[in-house]
Amino acid sequence: GNGSISKEELQTALAEDADIRFALRVTSGKKWAEIWEELDENNDGKVDENELARYLAKGEVQNAHKRIVSVAGRAREIFELADKDGNGWLSKNELKKLLQADFDIRDELRTAHGRHWADFFEEIDIDGDGRIQLQELEAYILKSHNERMRQQIASKKTTDDVVVGNGTGKEGLD
Repeated sequence: GNGSISKEELQTALAEDADIRFALRVTSGKKWAEIWEELDENNDGKVDENELARYLAKGEVQNAHKRIVSVAGRAREIFELADKDGNGWLSKNELKKLLQADFDIRDELRTAHGRHWADFFEEIDIDGDGRIQLQELEAYILKSHNERMRQQIASKKTTDDVVVGNGTGKEGLD
């Protein structure tokens, strides 16, 4: 009721709610004592709504950065696999051979769903020079990753609306 929670109240909430515990832990990957120190910014022994919001937002920014670094690393791996002649760019033939040889990468790049590899090449070749640079592949993979994340979030919101709703289970089904 007073707009803040004590360390004990937070520990009780964490013990009772795995979702809260997971959100706080995943945000930082730190031990609970360290999490509390970061949450209680003004060291008053309590965490208010603004402190909690700032902590979670900071964690989201850090997690987004980690995803971007991870996606860029994966783009480099794929690029190096495809760049057989080592000239620093991918030709249509290099991309075609990689996609034909590696179904996992083809699925990962989302080209397996009725799309011709040449259409896919044109989509990645942002500057239209007939070659794919590493930066173009990184941009494409990051864009695809972000679209999938948005779809997952939208799907979760729809599911939550149906589950929570007014208890009838009919919300969002019309």
